[in-house]
Amino acid sequence: MPVIDAHQHNWELGRFAYNWMAPGAPYYGDYLPDDARSEMQSAGVDYCVLVEAAGVPDEIPWLLGLAEQYDHIAGVVGGVDLLAPGVEGVLAGYAKNPYFKGVRINWRAPKDNWKAISDRMWLLANLHLSCDLLLTPAALPQVVEAVERNYGVMFVLDHFAGAPLAPGGAEAWAATVRPVADLRNAVIKVSGYMTAMPAAPQTDWLRGYLEAAIGLMGADRLMFGSDWPVTLGGSESYYDTFAFYAMVMNKRSSKEREMVSCETAKRVYRLDV
Repeated sequence: MPVIDAHQHNWELGRFAYNWMAPGAPYYGDYLPDDARSEMQSAGVDYCVLVEAAGVPDEIPWLLGLAEQYDHIAGVVGGVDLLAPGVEGVLAGYAKNPYFKGVRINWRAPKDNWKAISDRMWLLANLHLSCDLLLTPAALPQVVEAVERNYGVMFVLDHFAGAPLAPGGAEAWAATVRPVADLRNAVIKVSGYMTAMPAAPQTDWLRGYLEAAIGLMGADRLMFGSDWPVTLGGSESYYDTFAFYAMVMNKRSSKEREMVSCETAKRVYRLDV
């Protein structure tokens, strides 16, 4: 079974403006496929999906070019404004590239125009593209309705669906994201855990969140993502990020490990690995 990292970033500071990134941050620098590949090999991870980091139109062709050049990159999720003029043609053009798997929308705050965005999601269904959502609990009611209205689109809720992670907080997390469990066209990424905690992560608390997530969604609706190199913000290496996850998953069945480490990402992103 190959291991797929379903949420990784590559960036080059001189190429695009990464407005969310503060100079001096631990991950402030260039992180490119050769850097990632060596980290992945040391951890025993075979493939990755690159997710947008700049959110500008020119970033997508660059990421697709990296995927065409490097065998370990299995797919690309790009930042696209579904309300932009001519977006239909833009998406259709990207969809011709076999590495383009979907778009990501930043939904970390409630949106006044969310219904307009939801109404444009049929474009993704027509092109068999998925939709990653970067969200918070404040935006969850809008997200749930948008997902319900677009049953033809597969949605990926990044970073444990954006709900806070804290020691002993698995039960509260499950209560917050419970509305997602009924959305059969939504999956959750087991990602972002290294930087979400206010203190150093401990195996028992991540195990609690994973058990809650599997109980809520089922392993076939979860996928692992490293969120590298953002993980460096918590002073955690790629190896540590994956080893921490793998240590927790070793308590689960081999079938569940296959789902979260490979099969869900392979199915949702239609990866040829």
